[in-house]
Amino acid sequence: MGYLLNDFFSADSVVVIRAVKYPEAPDYIITKNFVETSFEGECYFVNPKEGCLFTKSVFTPIAELLKVPDLGIVHSLY
Repeated sequence: MGYLLNDFFSADSVVVIRAVKYPEAPDYIITKNFVETSFEGECYFVNPKEGCLFTKSVFTPIAELLKVPDLGIVHSLY
């Protein structure tokens, strides 16, 4: 059963959709973890209301991404 998660844990690129700059938001913790950990792949952030997070550019529409990421993380409280 563990092999089913291989793609999840070995992604070369990740997009965090709805990345935010507010420390009280769960999305912030996800975003911060990708920036501050040893993730060696490419990490993209998408949010139409943010311009820059942790010195990284934030894409407004997901269509602007430079490539199709291996993994997408979407978090919504709604």
